[in-house]
Amino acid sequence: MTWSTGGSGEKGADTTLRYSSCATAGTCPALAALRLGAFAEGRCAQTLHVGPFTEEGPTIARVHDFIGQRGALAGKHHEIYLSDIRRADPARWKTVIRQPFSVKPCAAPR
Repeated sequence: MTWSTGGSGEKGADTTLRYSSCATAGTCPALAALRLGAFAEGRCAQTLHVGPFTEEGPTIARVHDFIGQRGALAGKHHEIYLSDIRRADPARWKTVIRQPFSVKPCAAPR
């Protein structure tokens, strides 16, 4: 199944989801669980993880360490999958790990 937005991503562009024929043929049972949402999470740290999902732990820990030096975690991390896992070698899977955070307030001058 292929999903894409109908617009170019520019302001005011048509962002209606368009999908392949399997959706209209009723052969995609997971289609009912699909949701489209927008994130307004503010400041985030993110990195690209290359490799299988089971090896994401150290990558997430590095993002959390980075944030710990600058602020505090704010919510759950999320992942953006860039690879087609049905076709790509797991060693080459690409996943963006993104974690919202808040910045430590500066100390008041004395």
